[in-house]
Amino acid sequence: AAIKFSPGVERADFAAIDVPTAWEWIAEGDRLVQAVAWSGEFAGADGEAGKTRATLLAPRSAQRTAPDEAPQSIAGLPDDARHDRLPIAEGIRPGDFLGEPVAALERAALLTEAAAGGTQELARGLGLVVSRAPLAEPWFESFEFIEECTAREDALRTALARHTLVARSVRVRGRAADADAITRALGARPDGSGVVFIFREGKRARALVARAR
Repeated sequence: AAIKFSPGVERADFAAIDVPTAWEWIAEGDRLVQAVAWSGEFAGADGEAGKTRATLLAPRSAQRTAPDEAPQSIAGLPDDARHDRLPIAEGIRPGDFLGEPVAALERAALLTEAAAGGTQELARGLGLVVSRAPLAEPWFESFEFIEECTAREDALRTALARHTLVARSVRVRGRAADADAITRALGARPDGSGVVFIFREGKRARALVARAR
């Protein structure tokens, strides 16, 4: 069978079902559109069962250059089933790159499969990775890390101005901050070069300022 789901489905909710299954998340451009659970022969005869797959029908790079480019897929063991999962970064330094996976890759938990050697997770399960060099498109969008500051509007404005950056977007993980309110406060605009990431670590909200490439 092939069972279609909303892309928000949680794979772990079906772990107790004793049917070999291969999960796939499908995106069109930046929009996550579908999840599919493949079972039986559809799960693949070459060991695909137990693996996950991310498929991009129109990768971000293709939208800019060749809209008719063929879909791209990547498959492998999900991060939570690997003994060689990306390690957790001890920290992030100016000049490092902060990588944000495309939604299909993140939902399929294939960060380890797609990332280059030396890449680390910023925090376990956060969905952001740290690398010494930009990671390959179309699976990641990479930003040059500039500095960390408190997650307050005045501190973020000061940090952006110090590096002559204009905010492009504010990307919040979880409920660490009100992304819309901070975006308005920083006067973010599409042609800006600064990207702000805010996430929670324990009880503390962290804000990272980065430069778009």
